[in-house]
Amino acid sequence: SGEILKTWFSSVNYQAARTQPQLPLLKRKQEYQLSLVFECQPENGVYTKITFFDRYGDILEKKVEKVKDFIFTYPEDSYTYQVSLLSAGFESLTFYHFSIKEIRSV
Repeated sequence: SGEILKTWFSSVNYQAARTQPQLPLLKRKQEYQLSLVFECQPENGVYTKITFFDRYGDILEKKVEKVKDFIFTYPEDSYTYQVSLLSAGFESLTFYHFSIKEIRSV
Protein backbone atom coordinates (compact mmCIF):
# COMPACT_ATOMS: atom_id res chain seq x y z
CA SER A 1 0.00 0.00 0.00
CA GLY A 2 1.10 3.56 -0.61
CA GLU A 3 2.38 2.70 -4.09
CA ILE A 4 2.08 5.60 -6.54
CA LEU A 5 -0.17 4.57 -9.42
CA LYS A 6 0.00 7.80 -11.44
CA THR A 7 1.30 11.35 -10.96
CA TRP A 8 0.25 14.44 -12.89
CA PHE A 9 2.48 17.54 -13.00
CA SER A 10 1.71 21.26 -13.30
CA SER A 11 5.16 21.97 -14.68
CA VAL A 12 7.55 19.94 -16.76
CA ASN A 13 10.92 20.62 -18.30
CA TYR A 14 9.74 20.75 -21.93
CA GLN A 15 13.26 20.41 -23.33
CA ALA A 16 13.81 17.19 -21.38
CA ALA A 17 10.32 15.69 -21.42
CA ARG A 18 8.85 17.06 -24.68
CA THR A 19 5.43 17.08 -23.05
CA GLN A 20 3.01 19.77 -21.98
CA PRO A 21 2.04 20.33 -18.32
CA GLN A 22 -0.82 18.01 -17.32
CA LEU A 23 -2.42 20.26 -14.69
CA PRO A 24 -3.84 23.79 -14.90
CA LEU A 25 -2.05 26.83 -13.51
CA LEU A 26 -3.57 27.82 -10.18
CA LYS A 27 -3.85 31.20 -8.45
CA ARG A 28 -2.09 31.64 -5.13
CA LYS A 29 -4.28 31.74 -2.01
CA GLN A 30 -7.29 30.61 -4.10
CA GLU A 31 -9.53 27.75 -2.96
CA TYR A 32 -10.13 24.84 -5.34
CA GLN A 33 -12.15 21.65 -5.35
CA LEU A 34 -10.50 18.50 -6.66
CA SER A 35 -13.00 15.84 -7.77
CA LEU A 36 -12.03 12.35 -8.90
CA VAL A 37 -14.20 9.94 -10.87
CA PHE A 38 -13.31 6.27 -10.50
CA GLU A 39 -14.70 2.89 -9.49
CA CYS A 40 -12.72 0.98 -6.91
CA GLN A 41 -13.16 -2.28 -4.99
CA PRO A 42 -12.97 -1.88 -2.06
CA GLU A 43 -14.19 1.71 -2.19
CA ASN A 44 -11.37 3.07 0.02
CA GLY A 45 -8.67 1.26 -1.99
CA VAL A 46 -7.07 4.43 -3.37
CA TYR A 47 -6.23 7.85 -2.06
CA THR A 48 -4.98 11.13 -3.46
CA LYS A 49 -1.91 13.15 -2.59
CA ILE A 50 -1.42 16.74 -3.70
CA THR A 51 2.06 18.18 -3.19
CA PHE A 52 3.01 21.86 -3.48
CA PHE A 53 6.54 23.02 -4.31
CA ASP A 54 8.33 26.35 -3.95
CA ARG A 55 10.43 28.03 -6.65
CA TYR A 56 13.43 25.85 -5.73
CA GLY A 57 11.49 22.59 -6.04
CA ASP A 58 11.33 22.00 -2.29
CA ILE A 59 8.10 20.65 -0.79
CA LEU A 60 6.02 23.37 0.87
CA GLU A 61 3.01 21.30 1.82
CA LYS A 62 1.40 17.89 1.24
CA LYS A 63 -2.26 16.98 1.50
CA VAL A 64 -3.44 13.35 1.53
CA GLU A 65 -7.15 12.60 1.11
CA LYS A 66 -9.13 9.36 1.15
CA VAL A 67 -12.28 10.93 -0.36
CA LYS A 68 -13.17 11.59 -4.00
CA ASP A 69 -13.93 15.29 -3.50
CA PHE A 70 -11.98 17.71 -1.37
CA ILE A 71 -11.12 21.38 -1.11
CA PHE A 72 -7.62 22.81 -0.94
CA THR A 73 -6.03 26.25 -1.00
CA TYR A 74 -3.11 26.85 -3.34
CA PRO A 75 -0.29 28.08 -1.03
CA GLU A 76 0.96 31.64 -1.43
CA ASP A 77 4.59 30.60 -2.02
CA SER A 78 3.81 27.66 -4.32
CA TYR A 79 5.25 27.65 -7.83
CA THR A 80 4.28 24.15 -8.98
CA TYR A 81 2.24 21.24 -7.71
CA GLN A 82 1.53 17.62 -8.49
CA VAL A 83 -1.39 15.27 -7.94
CA SER A 84 -0.75 11.57 -7.28
CA LEU A 85 -3.11 8.62 -7.12
CA LEU A 86 -1.88 6.09 -4.55
CA SER A 87 -2.84 2.51 -3.80
CA ALA A 88 -4.21 1.65 -0.38
CA GLY A 89 -4.65 -1.97 -1.49
CA PHE A 90 -7.48 -2.64 -3.95
CA GLU A 91 -8.79 -5.55 -6.00
CA SER A 92 -9.96 -3.53 -9.00
CA LEU A 93 -9.75 0.08 -10.13
CA THR A 94 -11.25 1.85 -13.13
CA PHE A 95 -10.07 5.46 -13.24
CA TYR A 96 -11.96 7.89 -15.48
CA HIS A 97 -10.80 11.44 -14.80
CA PHE A 98 -10.48 14.21 -12.26
CA SER A 99 -11.16 17.93 -12.29
CA ILE A 100 -9.88 20.97 -10.43
CA LYS A 101 -12.42 23.78 -10.11
CA GLU A 102 -12.01 27.23 -8.65
CA ILE A 103 -14.29 27.91 -5.69
CA ARG A 104 -15.75 31.37 -6.08
CA SER A 105 -15.77 33.55 -3.02
CA VAL A 106 -19.27 34.75 -2.18
